[in-house]
Amino acid sequence: MNYWKLYISVFFFASTIALAAEKPKVFCGYFPEYEEVYYPIIDQKIIGDASLYPFLNCPWSTFCESPGTLTASQENFEDWRKFFGNNLSEQVLQQFIYNETADWYQKLAENNANIINGIMAKKINKSLQKPFAKYMLLAKKCEGISSNNSGGGGWYQGEENDGYDEKPELLELALKNYKAETNAFLKNRYGYQIVRLAHYLQENEAALNYFDSFLKLDKETPYIYYLALEQKSGAAYNLKKLQESAKGFLEVYTKVPSRRRSCALSLRYLDWSNPQLNDEFFAEAGFAEIESFFKSYYFNGSISREMQKLQKNNPNSPYLEVLAIRQVDRLQNRLFKNQYDGYYGYSENKEDTNSKWLQEIAKSQIANLNVQRKDFWRIVLSASYLEVNDYKNAASSVAEISKNSEMYIQAKRLSFSIDVLNLKTVDRKEIGNLFSRLKADKQLYESRPLTAFFFNSISDLYKKDGNVIVSLLGSLNYYMESSEYDWEQLETNLGNNWKLHFKNELVDDEIITKLQNFIDLPAKSEYEKLVISKIKASPQDYANELRGTWFFQRNDLDQAISYFKKIENPNVFYEKNFRPELFSGAINEYFDTPFSQQSDKIHLKYKTLFAEDIQKNDRDENYADNKLKLAETFQKLEKLAKSDPQNAADYYYMLGNAWYNMSDAGWFLNTLQYLGNNERNHVLDYDSYNEGEQKSKNSSFDIYATNYFEKSRAANGSKETKAKATFMLAKTNYCFNVERNADYKYRVIVCRDHKEYFKSLRTNYSDTNFEAQVIRECSWYRNYLSE
Repeated sequence: MNYWKLYISVFFFASTIALAAEKPKVFCGYFPEYEEVYYPIIDQKIIGDASLYPFLNCPWSTFCESPGTLTASQENFEDWRKFFGNNLSEQVLQQFIYNETADWYQKLAENNANIINGIMAKKINKSLQKPFAKYMLLAKKCEGISSNNSGGGGWYQGEENDGYDEKPELLELALKNYKAETNAFLKNRYGYQIVRLAHYLQENEAALNYFDSFLKLDKETPYIYYLALEQKSGAAYNLKKLQESAKGFLEVYTKVPSRRRSCALSLRYLDWSNPQLNDEFFAEAGFAEIESFFKSYYFNGSISREMQKLQKNNPNSPYLEVLAIRQVDRLQNRLFKNQYDGYYGYSENKEDTNSKWLQEIAKSQIANLNVQRKDFWRIVLSASYLEVNDYKNAASSVAEISKNSEMYIQAKRLSFSIDVLNLKTVDRKEIGNLFSRLKADKQLYESRPLTAFFFNSISDLYKKDGNVIVSLLGSLNYYMESSEYDWEQLETNLGNNWKLHFKNELVDDEIITKLQNFIDLPAKSEYEKLVISKIKASPQDYANELRGTWFFQRNDLDQAISYFKKIENPNVFYEKNFRPELFSGAINEYFDTPFSQQSDKIHLKYKTLFAEDIQKNDRDENYADNKLKLAETFQKLEKLAKSDPQNAADYYYMLGNAWYNMSDAGWFLNTLQYLGNNERNHVLDYDSYNEGEQKSKNSSFDIYATNYFEKSRAANGSKETKAKATFMLAKTNYCFNVERNADYKYRVIVCRDHKEYFKSLRTNYSDTNFEAQVIRECSWYRNYLSE
């Protein structure tokens, strides 16, 4: 038997509250935990009362953790153990209370010989067997009931709703059994079921009367009394008797750990501004501190006002600390924002928080001789200074915390973070000093938030300075975990930023220059050595490869070749050869089909010009073409076009094909861009893409292709080749509109230069085999001819 079914006591609307604090959602279905969008340098658990941890600042969750240290089963067992009068084990109690069947209880009540002589029944005093069984039979029948105001959806408390309401009959039976029962413990149990049934039947006045008439607080077995009180409080709420409701929920909250969650949820629904719930009422009831806390916790009262009330009445109130640390956490959410969240790149918190009043409360607490935990308030004061960028006073506040204080480690970490915040530019000396402090002090680096804050803050300074690559190498993906860091783990995780896999944005003159300057730094600090070591290649090779690619993308072959030749280990970046078919052309490109199956294979006519052919099974879209050999081949074709003018049209045509095939529209997208064909839709703007997956800034290769195709048409060579060059010029200068006819059929109409090149193909090359092939294979050309 599930306890939550048998003894559930939260009133009907409380269980829905968990849905009210959901985290934001994003289109891709992922969102980080709240603790991952900032670095919680200040640990909220420095408050003095651990029982209040659930009420720390966790805005995307109902509670930070489940309130209460004991489970409902444990508290229930304690009462039943006293009823049985024997020191029964939890295993036996579990069997008696939760696991036995209704049939077993029925036979026990009927004195069935097989049951009463059994091992389990003998553990129960003979005089208690029948009364116990009689109560459990009722409890079994009540386990699936729900409130008549739950909406009838059949989900509440797990009941199976067939349209028949058996609660009136159960209430009648419970009242009958209560009157017949003489055992005080069992009478209280019946009383609970009676109050609960009346509450769920919406007989709220009766529920209150039943509680007052039938429930007695037994200090030895108080658990069921408070469960009934919670039910009574729900009924009082329904009757708008807010004082009675609030008082009951607060009493259960303070007395029964396992019911704190449900009571805290129920308290959320109170209208704390209602005149019934005035300060005088809570003070007389002995709940003044909890009133101020929940008014602030549920944002129904002025946080500063309630904190000032708490401070006046009890400056050592644990609730005052909770409200203070919640404000501090809101501050640090802005102060220590996670700039590199691992998924969405740089982010910035625009929230403005005014905590002048928090600063005044903290100062007053520190000055108050009666306050016991002054160092806690020094942490709070320091955080309030940080909000207004007063780093000097922030540092002074934590500096007053001695090494013997329980707050010392927290103070040390906050002090270190203040020094990081003080950094506004790339100060090599200061960065090196901070790095040395972090590495030398386990109490600092074992804190994940602090370590990530340091590295990503320095990373951000390099980014602002334009040194993008060093910024990425020095960044640390931050995910909130309970385990502590060790230094070896930290060094492994550093520089694993996903953007480093998308190098297109790094092919930039300024970015490469910044990297080169960093590589050339004399007498590098330990921090600088660690960061540069995160390049998964020789740093100089890495820079030379980027620089060579940058020149190649601009068709500056001499410079490109010079940098590629400087690379000592080229196998880190590309293969031994390149795919020679990229020099061939095709009327259509189908990207799910090998290019060699659809091209004109003109490269085979000039086999001796190319490097040794690659293996057939390597000829795919992911092959990393050797950029040095490719650039040298480009240069060779340029020279041949001049030294062998009879075939110049072919040479220029092949160069044009190569540039077109390496462009955004071509089959060999990955040759000069750090992308694969699966990113083709991104670079052609067919769909959205993440930052870092965009096309290269220098990828307008169709300009070079157009130039070479025009040279091919003007040079000496075969008419077939010139026809192909003309068609390829239409592709590099494409322009089209889509028209819909009366039958709602669509057709593509080419325009401007695209149309002019089609016209030239038809006018000048209609007698070629190639033009006939285009008519067969290209629907756009057929549409043009039918105009």
